[in-house]
Amino acid sequence: MLVPLLGYTTLLKNELPPGSTAVAYVSKLEDSAQKSERSVDQMLTAVRPQRQFNSVEGDLGALVSRAVANWKSNLPGDAAIEVTSEVEGCRSVFDEALMTRAIEELLSNARYGMVFGGKLTIRLRKVQAPPEFALSSTASEVVEIEVSDSGMGMTPDVFKRCCEPFFSTRPRGQASGLGLTAVQSIALLHGGIMGMGSAEGSGTSVHLWLPVGGNRQGNDPVAPVSSRTGNILYADPDQIGREVAKTFLTQVAEAVVLAKDQTEMIKLLDRNAARVSLAIISAGLSSGGVLDSLAAIRNRAPSLPLVWFGVQDEAAMLELLPERSIYLRKPFPLSALFNAIRGQLG
Repeated sequence: MLVPLLGYTTLLKNELPPGSTAVAYVSKLEDSAQKSERSVDQMLTAVRPQRQFNSVEGDLGALVSRAVANWKSNLPGDAAIEVTSEVEGCRSVFDEALMTRAIEELLSNARYGMVFGGKLTIRLRKVQAPPEFALSSTASEVVEIEVSDSGMGMTPDVFKRCCEPFFSTRPRGQASGLGLTAVQSIALLHGGIMGMGSAEGSGTSVHLWLPVGGNRQGNDPVAPVSSRTGNILYADPDQIGREVAKTFLTQVAEAVVLAKDQTEMIKLLDRNAARVSLAIISAGLSSGGVLDSLAAIRNRAPSLPLVWFGVQDEAAMLELLPERSIYLRKPFPLSALFNAIRGQLG
């Protein structure tokens, strides 16, 4: 739909008198269409990066260096940003376009966090597999891409939500809020995971941990469930969150059914409670709170294993939930979700 719009705006600009008010209006339309095109592409990358996965063996260090060089060339001349790049050659298998996109997204976020200057450090190295990676892989060593800055950092509330699709602290129209979601999806597609740390006033650090040698197939090897198991009910009011979850959950479940609110979840359970093996529910699904959602589920499926997720304090949530429930506090890597599924289904 955007392709003909962009095409016709180009034709109009060629037909109109140069410098006219009409050309300025058409240029505004063209700019808006281009922004929409980028947002749609970013959304598709966040939800279904495998649609264009094309992995080849290459020099990952050279790719990171090019991305950093292009990013630096776009900085204003008076930008008070010191860049330290510790990148050495690293032969691996990866999708060049997607991996470049991931690095660019991280650099863009770092730039926004350093509006008053600071130091940006980019590292590429082989390190011991972190605990998060070890949850889903027996690899003892991984390739780590680290992008860290000494900028403003995030408040605890912002950090809780930073990986939520469409969540952004930037002014409206300047960002889609899908950047970190896309980076996380790209990392998973390459068989890796993303980790983050941030402190208000001290900066932010993002790590991409990838398997040594890469992932040629574009599968998701972080899923800890070795075979497909039953049907999973996933209830979340966030539309993109549902689509992202379905993309990865279909790899470990025979079927995934989605509910956008408690009313829809109740209808699905009324019809299919006996066929659902596990329910994964947002703690913010119901305006009545998690206890309201829990009562609705228990009235229909008393023994159904449950995994909850949200931004609420973990200790407080575990006091509310029954013993067999697992609670994941945002932000969390998808590997933690897969690990929770394994814990509930055995």
